[in-house]
Formats: sequence, C-alpha cells, structure tokens
Amino acid sequence: MNMTISEAAKILSSEYGMESNGIRVDEAMVEKWVLEGLIKASTSESSITINENDLHFFVEASKSEGTPYEIGISDQVKIERLFGEIRNLKKENEKLKEENRDYALKLGIELF
Repeated sequence: MNMTISEAAKILSSEYGMESNGIRVDEAMVEKWVLEGLIKASTSESSITINENDLHFFVEASKSEGTPYEIGISDQVKIERLFGEIRNLKKENEKLKEENRDYALKLGIELF
C-alpha cells in the first residue's frame, strides 16, 4: 500500500508511537527523512508516495540506531558495541548475584 507524506506522518506518530518516544513527527519531518534518503519513496512532479513496507523498514532501522544491530555500521563498531553490552551484562549479573546472596542470608537458605 502506498501513502502520502501526510498519511505517513500520521502513521508514524499514532501506530508506531514515535512521538511518545520523543521524536516529533509531522509532514515536514517525514519529507526531510525522505529527502535524506532515510525513508525510501517514489517522487513525481506533484507528489511523494511512500510504500508501507519502506515505512516499516525505516521504523525498525530507527529502533536499532545506536545498538550493535544498527544497519550500515562497520564490523568494528558492531564489535565495540557488543563488548559494551557484555560489560554491562556482567556488571548486572554480579549485582544480581549479590542480591541473591543477601536474600539467601536473610532467609537462612544455603546457596549451592
């Protein structure tokens, strides 16, 4: 299904909830993303149309921005981001182990 810039702006703000995530969405912003090539669109002299699948792809790509799964990043950047996630998960794991030990002591349970 193809849609206009106006329809795409409404869908992005309502169905995808981009505005609730702090991203201002209006026709001008959607047109800017199209002109920057972030949203694939067909243009004619009088109008711009966006395919629903291309709009969905844009939303999914936006969600992964800044993560190791961002589209178009180098392997080196992906590896650095993954190592960062691993470090954070190790810290969280240690914190949870400590909490578990504390609760076990309070309850008089022996950990194995």
